[in-house]
Formats: sequence, structure tokens, C-alpha cells
Amino acid sequence: MKHCLDFLLNIIYNIFTMDKTNEPIYNKIEVNGDGEPKVVSVSASDIPETNIDKDTKTVETKNKKPSQRVIMNEFFGIDNNKPVEKHKKVFKTVVYCLFIAFVIGVLVYTAIDDFFGNREASAELPEIGDILLANWYYIFFAFFSLFIFMVARGFQRAFVSKTIVGRFYLKTSFASGFIGQMYNYITPLAAGGQPFEITYYKKNTHISAGQSTSIVIATYLINQMAFITVGLSALILYRFDILGFSELHIPDLLSSAILSLAIIGLILSAIIPIALAVFSLFPRVGGSIATCITIIGTKLKLIKDPKKFKYSFLKNVYINSRGLKTIFSHPSILIANFLLSLMEQLAIVSVAYFTLRSFGFDWNSWNIWEWSQVVVVCTIINCAVSFIPTPGSSGAADLSFYAFFAKNLSGGLAFPTMILWRIISYYLVILLGFILLRRNIKKIK
Repeated sequence: MKHCLDFLLNIIYNIFTMDKTNEPIYNKIEVNGDGEPKVVSVSASDIPETNIDKDTKTVETKNKKPSQRVIMNEFFGIDNNKPVEKHKKVFKTVVYCLFIAFVIGVLVYTAIDDFFGNREASAELPEIGDILLANWYYIFFAFFSLFIFMVARGFQRAFVSKTIVGRFYLKTSFASGFIGQMYNYITPLAAGGQPFEITYYKKNTHISAGQSTSIVIATYLINQMAFITVGLSALILYRFDILGFSELHIPDLLSSAILSLAIIGLILSAIIPIALAVFSLFPRVGGSIATCITIIGTKLKLIKDPKKFKYSFLKNVYINSRGLKTIFSHPSILIANFLLSLMEQLAIVSVAYFTLRSFGFDWNSWNIWEWSQVVVVCTIINCAVSFIPTPGSSGAADLSFYAFFAKNLSGGLAFPTMILWRIISYYLVILLGFILLRRNIKKIK
């Protein structure tokens, strides 16, 4: 089955690329006598056959020591060889406690407001069960939307991998997308997914650390492009009332606050992709920036070995540049991956719509029109809470969802709707990602 799927994917990929050039280009980074690193082109005849990986088209040298350190450890400051400083431990404990208190506070507030607030009579538990049974197909569509979300993530990584290293690595791409999303959900600002995916690709394939980084960074940039595109479109549709939001009686104060936060979120979301694109697509600019950072870091005594730091920095810039240029040199593949990212963005917000419908939500609109309205609102919410420094934007996402949709649900139904939405779109991903991670734990140790 796997070979058949790989065969079909190769056919689709070849249709998109139509690239007949199979001549590999090998490059290496050398350091001259002054300690300055530079990129040198090397012909295949100058490289021993044993040093060429034909599958990934990379050059391996005997003295090459790719980093085996798990990037997540460095990101979170965890080092088994060093004792944890007391003040850092106290700080982390305080942050965790504040986070838990915030989430619990949001849950308590929304539950009290929904069941005991100034609303119509609350629905009893049997009534809630009857409503869900009557609308069971909407719950099915909510789960199916999550399935589409994960499938789109997996195929996007597979296509980027095929473009950069010549192989789909289908199983690894799907596992990386799923477990990486779990790490996004459990780390502040969704910062843990990319480091894990880089390590996972390196440990579960025969590609280099640089190629793993290129795959993840290229995927991340395309995802951010899609996120910003969908976010800007949602802001325009909402701000100019193109879909008739004025008829939904959403409080002006709530709209203004969410719109302002969404704009800030989109601006912040664009900073990192722009910086990565500049560093990766313009290596000379990256090299100049590396020199400035090295000089400043050395004077501030933040960098102990300037030559080693600059060499490592330039190497990463060059490797990322190669990967991104490969992607951008195939416009059809870039468009296909962008469309997959759009599908991913729309699928995850569709979970909210189908969850709302399963509890009897109705904005008195035609179904497709109503779906569009909910997708726009949920996209704006995602943009607004994207920079909230809590894992999975927990608390902020819940509260925003409740504030927008509670008035359109009967008493006692808004809180269960919010909980079911978070279970399907958030906690289920964490649970399944953890199970998948446990199955692969021996490979990433």
C-alpha cells in the first residue's frame, strides 16, 4: 500500500514540476586561513563515491559531526549535565501556576456565566444529550475537519521533502506534522513544533541536519504566508461588513478589541517569516548580519568563540537558502503547498463551526454563508490570541470563543460547546500526538 501511494505521489509531483534536470549540484563550506567561511562548489568527480549520498544528494565527510543534541533541550534550557539554577526553577514554577490559575479562572467564569448568569433557563444534562444525538452528524464533520487538517499538514511536509531531498518520506512527514502540532500546542507561542520536527526528521531519515532544517523552515514559511493571507482576508471581510456581520448584533467594544489584537497578531506573525526569508534567500545579507551579530555578541561577551559562531551561522543561512530557493524555483510546487496550507487553516477553524452547529447554533443564514461567517470570526480570534504567551493560547482562545458565540446559544449550551471545541481541536491533538510520540520514542532518543 505504501509503495502504491509513493508511486501515485511521484506521478503527481512530476506533473507539477516537469523538471528534467537531474544533475546534482554539490557544495561545501570551507574556512580560509583568516577564519572566514565561504561556499565552494565541488564537482562530483572531485568527491569520493563513498562520501556522496545518492538519495539525498548531499556530501558527507568523515570529520563531519552533525549536532546530535535534541534542540528542544536547548530551547527550554534543559541540560542533564548542568544543575538547574534555583531562581530559574522558581520562575518556571510561578509561570506554570499563573498559567493554570488563568485557565481555571476562565473556565470557572464561563461556566458560571453560562449556567447561572442573566440568561434564559439553562439546559439540563439530558436535554444537552438529546441535542447532541439529534445533531450527531455535525460532530462527525468536526472530527472530519480535524482529519483534513492533519492530512494537509502531512502532505505539505511530504511535498517539501520531495522537492528538497528527492524523497517524500511519507511516514515521517505525517508523524512529524502530527507530533509537531502537539509540541506547538504545549509550548508558549507555538514555539516548540519546529525544533522538534527538525530533530525528528534528522533521527528518522538519512538526511542531514541542514536539510531537515530546510524542510521545516520552508514549511513554516509557507504556513505563515497562508495564515497571514487568511487573516488579512478575514479582517477585510469583517471590517467592511461584506458578509453581513452588522446583523449579528456583536458588541462594538468586543469587535474593536478583537480586531485591534488581530492586527497586532498578524504584524507579529509576519516578522519572523520576513526575517527568515531575508536571511535565507539573501545569504550575503545574512553574512553581513552574521558579522555584525558576531562583533556585538563578542563585545558583550555573549559569544565565546566568534569564528565558530560565524561559521555555524553562515552555514545555516546557506543551507536554508538552498532549501528555500529550491522551493521557490518550482512555482507549481510552491502554489500546491500554499493551497495545502490554506486547506489546513480553513479545516481547523471549521471544527468550531461544526461544533457550534451540533449544539443548535444558528445565525439565521444559509449554511455556506453561515460557515463563512464563523470561519471569519474564528480566524480573527486565532490572529488575536496568536501572541498570547500561553500553551495553545489556552484561556485567551476559550474566552474569545465564548464572548463571540455565547449569545447565540441557549443557556447552558455555550460552555459545553466551548469545551467540546477545545477537546476536538486541541486536547485530542495533544493526546494522539503523545501516543504517536511514545511509539517513536526509541527513534528520537
